[in-house]
Amino acid sequence: MISPRQGSSVRSDMRSDQFSWGYNRSSNPVEFVARYTACQVSELGPANYGIGSKHLKTNIAIVATTVSGSGDTIAIVEESEYLVYRSFVGRTASVRPKCVGKFESNGGYRAGIDMIQARSHGHITIDKRKRNFVCAAISDNLLAMGASKGSFFLFSIGEGEQAPGRAIFKLEQPDRVIQKILFNSEGTELVVLSSIQATNTEICQFYAVGQFPIITSQRHKASSFDYKPSFSADCEISIEMSYTVERGVYPYNLRDAKFSSDGRKVIGVTNHINGSALVFLLSKDEEDQWTHGGSQQIVVHRLDNWDIDCLGYTGISL
Repeated sequence: MISPRQGSSVRSDMRSDQFSWGYNRSSNPVEFVARYTACQVSELGPANYGIGSKHLKTNIAIVATTVSGSGDTIAIVEESEYLVYRSFVGRTASVRPKCVGKFESNGGYRAGIDMIQARSHGHITIDKRKRNFVCAAISDNLLAMGASKGSFFLFSIGEGEQAPGRAIFKLEQPDRVIQKILFNSEGTELVVLSSIQATNTEICQFYAVGQFPIITSQRHKASSFDYKPSFSADCEISIEMSYTVERGVYPYNLRDAKFSSDGRKVIGVTNHINGSALVFLLSKDEEDQWTHGGSQQIVVHRLDNWDIDCLGYTGISL
C-alpha cells in the first residue's frame, strides 16, 4: 500500500524500511540528487475589498487548497470565502484572483472578480443562513465545495462566465457531514464522500459533470437555473465504516481518498484506531457502473496502539 515517492532524493537500505539519515551503514554519506527545477515565484494577491474597507482581514484560517487536473486553476478556501486563480505559474508579478466568493454574516452569498465588484446572489441555502466551507475540489470550469450542515455547492468559474462564482447546483443534507470531494483528472466526473455519523456509513455520490449548465469560452449563453431536482447523482454507494473483530467493533472516519489516473477507481483510507486503519476501493465495471470492491482493515505496525492521536496513514493514492 505504501511505496517510496517517485523522485525521492534519499537512498535507503532495501533490507530495511528505515532511512539512514546522514550516513549509511558503510559510513558513506547519503547521496542527494536534485530531480526538480525551481520555478519563478508569483505572489497571489488577496481579494480586493477597497481602500479603507472595514472587511480587511488580519487572521486568515485556510481550510482547503485544491488544484485542477490540468494544473491551470487553483483555489484557496477559507471558512466563509474562496479565491480562484488561473495560470499563475511562471509569472513573477502579483497575480490577482480570477474569481472570489463569500458567505456574508447574514447568510447572503456574493461572488465576482473581486469583492468590490462582487455581485449579490441572495440566499442560496435552504434556511438562509451562513455556511462554513470545509472541503473543496476544482476543475478549470467548476468549483465544488463542501460546507457545514451537509451542504454541497457547485460554482461556475469558466472563462465565458459573465457572473463568475454563480451557483449552479446545491444539495443540502443536514444529517450528513461532507468529508471529501474529488474530480477525476479529466474533470468529467466528481464524487462527493459524506458520512452519516449515526449509522457509521460513508455515502459516495458520483456525478457526471456534463449534466450541469457550465459556462465556458465556447458556450456563452447562460441558461436559467433554479436548482432543478433533475440534477442527481448517477450512482450512490454506501460503505460500512466499521470493522468487527473478536475484541469489538472499530468505527472509522474517512481521512483521504483519490481517483486513479484513468478515473476508473477511487481508493479511500480512514483515520487510525488502535494501530489499524480501514482501506476501501471503488471501481467501474465493464458497463461503466461504479461498484464497491471491498474494504480491508490494515494493521499499522510499529505504532503505539494506545496512542489515539498517532498519525497512522495520512494519505493514499493509486
